[in-house]
Amino acid sequence: LAGDAAAQGRHRRHGPGGELTLPRLTRRAALGGALALPLAARAQDAWPSRPVRWVIPFPAGGGVDVVSRLITARLNEATGRSFVVENIAGGSGVIGSQAVARAEPDGYTLLMQTYSSAVVNPSVMRNLPYDPVAAFAPVSLVAMMPMLIVAHPSVPARTVPELIALLRANPGRYNYGSSGPRTLPHLAMAMFAQQAGVQMEHVAYRGTGPAAQALLSGEISLLVDSIAAQRGHIPAGGVRRIAVITRTRSALLPDVPAVAEGGLPEFNLSFWAAMFGPAGLPPAIAERQATLIRETMREPALAARLADMGVETVGSTPAELGTFFRESLRATRDLVARANIALE
Repeated sequence: LAGDAAAQGRHRRHGPGGELTLPRLTRRAALGGALALPLAARAQDAWPSRPVRWVIPFPAGGGVDVVSRLITARLNEATGRSFVVENIAGGSGVIGSQAVARAEPDGYTLLMQTYSSAVVNPSVMRNLPYDPVAAFAPVSLVAMMPMLIVAHPSVPARTVPELIALLRANPGRYNYGSSGPRTLPHLAMAMFAQQAGVQMEHVAYRGTGPAAQALLSGEISLLVDSIAAQRGHIPAGGVRRIAVITRTRSALLPDVPAVAEGGLPEFNLSFWAAMFGPAGLPPAIAERQATLIRETMREPALAARLADMGVETVGSTPAELGTFFRESLRATRDLVARANIALE
């Protein structure tokens, strides 16, 4: 397109009054392009007319993969078309994301990003092979997976104010676990420590499962984990819930306060899943995709099934996701800098 524009500029002539006019050949091309616009619009209106690749940049079997397969199954029924989940794992989500960034922006290759792949990776990786903002077109914020701070029963604190007071009185005595360095549980507790002005030791494990077991055994004092993963341990008394880490309470655990209610009003960190397409995705197709996702997420049976898995349904517009994503990226980059988290 840039080459075409330059060529047109070389052939421009000044008409009466000094205004720029196009030569006859260029006028014919412009007329032809104008006539082609309705055809392009009809092609977009017909989306989807063939199978759509729904790329998950993580291995099969994970939470985002399961959620995606539930959504695509419903989309297949609703549209009569084929939405096919494709797992392209590797590099903590980088390999699959890069594949979509290079795909044709025609609406037939989509990317299910998460907070980790879309925001954490650009914040902690030195040499990401794509621009996290410029390489993708926002489509829809699909779902939120609320997480909460849980404590081993030996920790003598039941609320956020009590926990802050305990940690301030005992600097370095208590520790917290995570599913690995620079993961959301690590960043969440680093944010907590930074905003509360407390000191804790970070213990990184190879995955969420080992970290959860370490909490149950008392090897660590605190952990940020998903509501779904901890739901079974809470009633049994194996762990004590302290607060959800989102700005407001979760509809999945309405009786559990948010960290922001306990004296840290700026605390807000969520794990989410959102749909993106390659940069250049036509806005009409992005809006159509977002509408389908929004309608699907509002289906009562699917919403109830996802709620049982600890997932809150959303379904935003492309513009809403764009704003949400940029703000999330900015806040996480600031957090990484303030907390002196080592980059990869």
